[in-house]
Amino acid sequence: MKLLILLAISICGFSSESKPLIPRGLHVFQEVEGDLNNDGLIDNVRILSECKDEDECGQWAGDSDPQIILAISLARDKREYKEAISSNKAICFKCLGTRGGAIGGRISISPKGLVQLNYFGGSRFTYSQKLIFKWNDDDFNLIGSTWREVDSDLPKGSDKNQDFAGKILISDINYSTRKVVVTKLNNKLKKVTRTCSLQADFVAPEIKTFEFESFDDGSDHCKN
Repeated sequence: MKLLILLAISICGFSSESKPLIPRGLHVFQEVEGDLNNDGLIDNVRILSECKDEDECGQWAGDSDPQIILAISLARDKREYKEAISSNKAICFKCLGTRGGAIGGRISISPKGLVQLNYFGGSRFTYSQKLIFKWNDDDFNLIGSTWREVDSDLPKGSDKNQDFAGKILISDINYSTRKVVVTKLNNKLKKVTRTCSLQADFVAPEIKTFEFESFDDGSDHCKN
């Protein structure tokens, strides 16, 4: 009988379904899982916030913005996780314009185990950005970015600015090779592509220090 009780405790305490602990006062806003460091174990990526969901966050009435944390927990083995790698500035609050949600940013994991931060927002000019981070010894380094900007006003007549209405700009950056490819399509779908290099002094951030609202992807000089 004692053996059965001990066995039951062991199963409950070390289930393969165990999850990283949630700090008091926070909720899991979004969660994805995958092998991020190629060790065969399933790791965990979460957005944790003081508000429970998009509706509650949208109606947030606190004296200050809700606490929002991006937390990446690497599995130590099948039963527990290492201390989370986290950022308080990677996911923002009401920072993406009228078309963005209250919680600015969503997470995903690529088939190759790369952490992807996805943003969408704007008003007339809508934009999306995907930032890709790869595990490197003790943190996740930014290795790629895709920015897409669209003027949502289509050309309809003389009251519209024909130079901008319907224009699309796409910027792809490989931070490993420091190569930038900028593609522009005007409202007549004429395509212009330019390739250049990142600014010499640009240093790609790591997750721990990444701040989305102040982030400069290093490609502005290529877009003119």
